[in-house]
Amino acid sequence: MSVDAFNPSLAQATSGSAFRMFHSASFRYYAGIFLAIWLAIAAVMLTVEAIFLSDIIVSLILPELLALDAGAGTILAVILYSAPSGIFIALPLAIVVGVYFVLLRRREDQEFVVTAGLSHGSKPLFAIAFGVGFIGAALSFFVSGFVEPLARYEFRSVIAAAAQQAVRDGKLSAGKFYSVGNTTLFATDGNLSDVAENVFIHTQEAPEEHRVILARKTQNPQITEQGQIGLVFNHAHVYEFRKQSKETCDGCEASDRLYSEDHFFISNFYSQLPPLELLEPRQRGGEKEATIAELISLSNPTKEQVRVIGERTMRWLLCIIAPFIAMAAVAMTFRASLPFAMPAACAAILSLSFFNTTLIGQLSHLGVQTTVLSLLAISALILALCMVFIQKNWARLSRSAGLGF
Repeated sequence: MSVDAFNPSLAQATSGSAFRMFHSASFRYYAGIFLAIWLAIAAVMLTVEAIFLSDIIVSLILPELLALDAGAGTILAVILYSAPSGIFIALPLAIVVGVYFVLLRRREDQEFVVTAGLSHGSKPLFAIAFGVGFIGAALSFFVSGFVEPLARYEFRSVIAAAAQQAVRDGKLSAGKFYSVGNTTLFATDGNLSDVAENVFIHTQEAPEEHRVILARKTQNPQITEQGQIGLVFNHAHVYEFRKQSKETCDGCEASDRLYSEDHFFISNFYSQLPPLELLEPRQRGGEKEATIAELISLSNPTKEQVRVIGERTMRWLLCIIAPFIAMAAVAMTFRASLPFAMPAACAAILSLSFFNTTLIGQLSHLGVQTTVLSLLAISALILALCMVFIQKNWARLSRSAGLGF
């Protein structure tokens, strides 16, 4: 007879300790899967960010900053403020890739066969998927709802400040358009800090009054302390255009009224450009630079504002759906489907993003509440279908296919 038979309390204590040890080991195991998924997601996000920044910054923005003679601080600030735009867009795809590869590797190592023998089933993996999805949704909510709109405004501020500083210093490159207040400058050759040739300058004096100056040569002899640039025009042709009033064009539609023209030729004259203007404040009620809190607080949002709210909401919901689409892809991965399963899962996320953008545009005129509730209903239906599919194909998801991972 065993010792436990003479000491029931000792047997209960021993079995309770074993129960706690078992559950502690299970927790550490699934916590390891959760951590491995987020490490994979972080690796994918870093790769996507590197590609995004190298494509957008190096090919589009950096040449413009170099033409403005921007410093290293300005370039670093532009890169920093551009980063959030890549994070929230690529996050659902990164979740799909991270969940897919981590679970596939664990499946091929026969780990799910062991956990199935311990009667764990699909519930722990569903809990992991929900945890990954909700954390991803919270991250997307924070980035796309607050960080990215504010970074977008700061990005615009840095670019505008660099352009204005170039105008202030007279370092304008030929072949580019520059704006100072209501005046636009363009020179085909030379530099305004010295001599520019074949200069085009357009100034809008009023809503229906425009002035165009075509000068053979333009010099910039001084830059005043108030940030104004004085220009000396040589052999300049000045054209002034004014829209005809209704009184002088009886029976004409507003769009058909012609411009009257005055032309002057001046050999040499000096003029100052308008003072440099500060960047306009951030558009709190706008679509792109407003945070989600500012958009929701609007009493009567426009259709475009409702559309932006819906698009941001869908990004958060895609982060919740993404882990389950990845699990369904793992269940459908065997030797023949290995090259297609994960790309198909990524394509499903992209398709949901594309079609829901179109749907949001059609729902936006119904208001914020109807748009958001519709997206929640669609996402809940997709999530339920994925869970049913995974449960029906649990044997495929838990059993190794001998892929050699």
